[in-house]
Amino acid sequence: MSFFGVVGALVVSSSVASCVKSAMSSSSTSSENPVIKAKSDTVDDLENLKEKLKDIETPSTEMYTVKGNPGLSVGGTVLEQLLDISIAFFKQPLVNEALQKIIKDESDAKVITDMVKELGGVVVNALNEKQVMACAKGFTCTQEGSSGEGKITCDDKEVGNSWYDARMHISDKNLYSSDKTSECDRYIPDTSNIMAIIDKVKSKVKSMLTDKDKQRLFYDTAVSIGKNNMDFFATHDPRANYYTNKQGNPFEEGGDFLEQVPYEKFQKTATNFSNTI
Repeated sequence: MSFFGVVGALVVSSSVASCVKSAMSSSSTSSENPVIKAKSDTVDDLENLKEKLKDIETPSTEMYTVKGNPGLSVGGTVLEQLLDISIAFFKQPLVNEALQKIIKDESDAKVITDMVKELGGVVVNALNEKQVMACAKGFTCTQEGSSGEGKITCDDKEVGNSWYDARMHISDKNLYSSDKTSECDRYIPDTSNIMAIIDKVKSKVKSMLTDKDKQRLFYDTAVSIGKNNMDFFATHDPRANYYTNKQGNPFEEGGDFLEQVPYEKFQKTATNFSNTI
């Protein structure tokens, strides 16, 4: 993987950690024995994982166990270990050092983290408003013949020759919706709510890209990051190294970037892009 591939992975990991952090809220204690939580406290306790990020210098190992919900025990443990792994990764001396050199200016970093938190907040609010799962009725599917290649019928409806087609068929909320809101016979994705969540995120991105103050802020931040960090990029990327040695920093006054991508062009591009979302 190239250096900038690694940097991309760092940025994605950082964004995920930021979204997890913004979705959670207070800290669970560590113990060598499993921590048993009352069922009514399970979701609240998951939110306590956020506090672990504040203890980045204090390594600890938790065993998250939920009495009465083994699946949530697994989910909580996965979240916990993802945080532990992320913390261990970012604590590595050279990773920490490289990140300090990639973005040097605190104000530039704040623009990026504020944007990540703003988008993460939209997702969290949408998830609080919309259920991504729905109750569904049971089903009966049969297949002709014994070769495993015959036509498949689900509840008197021919759905094709593939079990994938059958799975898609029985996941159709319009065909298998249930009046139940809990203790479901089975669970299917609520595609209408999922699309509504995606639409909320798209709407937020579009509003950010068309907001004149944010357009100016994003442009100035991009120029600042390029101006302050081109020396770092030039020592890791051959193209950046070549052009920097030949023409100087393209983000400096009179540089190629400012000539080829003036603010007005960036503003128009951002607005046009928002119309494709």
